[in-house]
Amino acid sequence: MVRTDKKNHYPVNLSNPRAHRGGNIWQHLRTFRKSLFDRIDAHDLKLDGAWVDLATDWAFMLPMVEMAKIPVWIRDSLYLHEPSTCRPPEEKLARERMV
Repeated sequence: MVRTDKKNHYPVNLSNPRAHRGGNIWQHLRTFRKSLFDRIDAHDLKLDGAWVDLATDWAFMLPMVEMAKIPVWIRDSLYLHEPSTCRPPEEKLARERMV
C-alpha cells in the first residue's frame, strides 16, 4: 500500500503482528487467498461479543496473516491509500481504540 498523503516507509513484521500494532501487514484484501477468508472464525470478527464495525480491515487481515503458511510481504505498489480527511475526531478516536 502507498499512502498518498505522506511518503513513509512502513517495514512489515509478519511474526506475531498483534504484538506489533498489526505489524504493518496492510495489503489490499484482494491480495489474500480466498481459502484464508474462508477459514476466518466468526469470533475474529467480533470484539466483546459485538461485530466489528470500525477498522474491519484489521479484523480480516490479522487472522489471515496468522493463518498463512508462507506469508509474503508484497513490496510492489498495488494499492493507493487516500486517507479520509473529513473524519470527525471522535470517530478517529473510536477507530483507534478498536484497533
